[in-house]
Amino acid sequence: MRKRNLSQIDLIKQAWSESFKLLNYQPQIIMPFVVLAIVELLGILLIFVALQPPFVVYIKPIVLRYWTENFLHYPLNLLLLAKLCFYLQIVLSLVLGTFITGMTLSCVWQYNLKEEFSFKSAFKTALFKYVNLLIITVLVYFLLYKFYHLDAFVLAKILARGSSFLKIGKEYWSMLFIIFGIIGTGFLNALFAFAQPAVIMDNKNFVTAIFFNLKHLVKNFFPACFLIIFPVCLYIPIALFKERFFSLMKSTAPEIIFVVLIADVIALLMINVMTTLFISKYYISIRDE
Repeated sequence: MRKRNLSQIDLIKQAWSESFKLLNYQPQIIMPFVVLAIVELLGILLIFVALQPPFVVYIKPIVLRYWTENFLHYPLNLLLLAKLCFYLQIVLSLVLGTFITGMTLSCVWQYNLKEEFSFKSAFKTALFKYVNLLIITVLVYFLLYKFYHLDAFVLAKILARGSSFLKIGKEYWSMLFIIFGIIGTGFLNALFAFAQPAVIMDNKNFVTAIFFNLKHLVKNFFPACFLIIFPVCLYIPIALFKERFFSLMKSTAPEIIFVVLIADVIALLMINVMTTLFISKYYISIRDE
């Protein structure tokens, strides 16, 4: 519940402070997201192995359907690895990440009530509420899908305007739109920031949770955006590196892709932990308003 005379800035500071205190006193709370990161790394390894002889013959028909023969051979098979890992991350984030987020929210709520938490209890809560959590995640992903299509469409229109319009250069326009896309991702997630906490902490179904979220969002739009967009911006360097995979391969070594992919997993681990803890702690402060 919001303490008297606390401004939104004070509540943001409080959410940050309490989140880092929780990490200090109960560092094991990040274990669900660590498990997700390990699964992602194992997925990268499995895809890499699948692209090597003799296993590559089994996925060759699929690769040839969407790409060319060159992507089956070094070094372009490493570019294909990066593309396939991107799709893997989407699936894992949607299916497993939703469950992991629910578990972490439950742990935070348990700790708020009795200064301890049980992963077993959090697992049961997340499993029981999984469908409601998943529907909210799917809705966010649908909006992100539409947003990225719009982002790509606008960029294509700008690039098609010709050199007179591209005074800063096509490469810089692409970089600007990557940054815009990352910030936009944070913004769209902020629009549903309190929905999943409402499912876990207030036992709401996905419909009432979304309305509950909108009710709180009207008064707390800026804090929601800040608490999500600030950590999400940590991903900007990774996104810019991923956009320049081919240039990086030529200027360094093709294997640089492994460094970027591992950094990607670590960055997402940090972002997931921070956004989940920040928002859950902030939500606890305002949930009774």
